[in-house]
Amino acid sequence: MHIEAARLGPVTIGWLWWDTHVRVRTPPFESAYHVNVPIRGEVNAACGPSASVATTSRAHVYRCDQDTVMRGWGDGTTRVLAVKIDRRALENELSSLIRRQVEEPIEFEFDLDLRKPHVATWVSLLRDLATQLRDPNYLQPHPLMAESLGRSIMTGLLVSARHDYSSGLQALDLQHRSGGPMKPPTAPTLQRAADYVHAHLAEPIDVASIAREVSMSPRSLQEGFQRHFGMTPTTYVRMERLRGARRDLLRAGSSENVTDIASRWGFMHLGRFAGSYRECFGETPSETLQGFRAL
Repeated sequence: MHIEAARLGPVTIGWLWWDTHVRVRTPPFESAYHVNVPIRGEVNAACGPSASVATTSRAHVYRCDQDTVMRGWGDGTTRVLAVKIDRRALENELSSLIRRQVEEPIEFEFDLDLRKPHVATWVSLLRDLATQLRDPNYLQPHPLMAESLGRSIMTGLLVSARHDYSSGLQALDLQHRSGGPMKPPTAPTLQRAADYVHAHLAEPIDVASIAREVSMSPRSLQEGFQRHFGMTPTTYVRMERLRGARRDLLRAGSSENVTDIASRWGFMHLGRFAGSYRECFGETPSETLQGFRAL
């Protein structure tokens, strides 16, 4: 069996394949939840009393509190997108979404229908991230980005897969969609949100953490930022990090390079960083660095 994987904060993601017939039996994982998404081929598996064949239209979500068995055929063609999520991190993420503490293991349904649009969107994110691991321009994930991407993966699983808290998440979504008009956030509240962003640029940060800090819903925060700053909170964070990278490029020492500075500010992919930087400042990061050193 072969595994090619990388960590994104509390999430490990990568590719799984084998050249011979395999049969793997494990006791309850206890400390992690697992998801296997066949990209090619099939995997016959069971988790507790549930058993089925995972295919390109059906993935498997493995609970942390039940025995598992997995069987695969060694024809060399099967490829599985594998995800491992730290149990405490996932349960804490769920607690923050439903606003009450999760005390017991999440009871996921074993089968995950990959044909559903929201599930397909989540898997597309997973596949894109796992594919980037093989890109020579891909930087070792910075903690800033790794934690944020890990949270996105966890939230995606919680809203895509069926489990014993799904009805609570759906009720919150309906409340946001069909509730009365939300009170628009005030300018001081949005400034507090912006101040929080500036104070935590060196840490993992996402919309949910900003919203919690200023006691707002993510949706209200999104709308407030768009109205007050002309951009989403995610774009605001990216722009501030781009400005931070530019400041560092303008005062870089002789031993520093673009890759070091991009990684410091949480940009994992050099090509995308360079494209965003040029769009923002009208020159490439290398041109900024070279221009400063020529002075």
